[in-house]
Amino acid sequence: MSTPIRLISGCTFRDPWETLRKIREVPDYSIYDTTTNFVDDELGIGEITHSIMVGSGVTAEMATRLFSIRSKAKEWLEKIPHDLDLVDARNVDYEHFAKLIDALQIRDVRLARLTKILHKKRPRFIPVIDSVVRGHYLNPNRLSAEQKCEMLNWSDGRVGITVLWLMQNDISNSFRELEDLRSRLGREGINLTLARLISHMLWCDGWGETSPVEERFQSRVIYR
Repeated sequence: MSTPIRLISGCTFRDPWETLRKIREVPDYSIYDTTTNFVDDELGIGEITHSIMVGSGVTAEMATRLFSIRSKAKEWLEKIPHDLDLVDARNVDYEHFAKLIDALQIRDVRLARLTKILHKKRPRFIPVIDSVVRGHYLNPNRLSAEQKCEMLNWSDGRVGITVLWLMQNDISNSFRELEDLRSRLGREGINLTLARLISHMLWCDGWGETSPVEERFQSRVIYR
């Protein structure tokens, strides 16, 4: 058993250690959260090809197109400190993240695939923001019709910083419990940032996977 963790965004993990059994039992798990240092201001071939290798939905053709516009990333990566932690992020950091995401928009490479790569550039600040994570933080069942209508017109960057802000609130509110869990995983050779840890907890618990949502909201907000 482990200490329960209640995220103020709306879910409770009664036994987080058991919730994370799926990742604890994966052989050679470190290949997914590699210890290779990709933290710099250049979008390089290493972090892009690593995303192909671990099966994160990035194809060789997508990687080639993304690599061809890699210069667009440098302007905004330079503005985000290498060691920035999500719990310490300021509004200006969110804005730089949004600009980074929107600068790298290409066909079939949207918020989820981009953050799978960009997480490696700023692992303590940028989590993987896939459909499960968005399904939790932007759960349409907790939004008004007006809010959902407005979000349909948001850019990927705007969606991303909304998730970052909500996740930051979760980390700040449950910092001690999350840090204890992260340290326990570290002793087993699984080294995660706090933002990555919350993502894994949501994935393992199935949050956001079965919420009934309108088709348009689902396609344009949740499944980017």
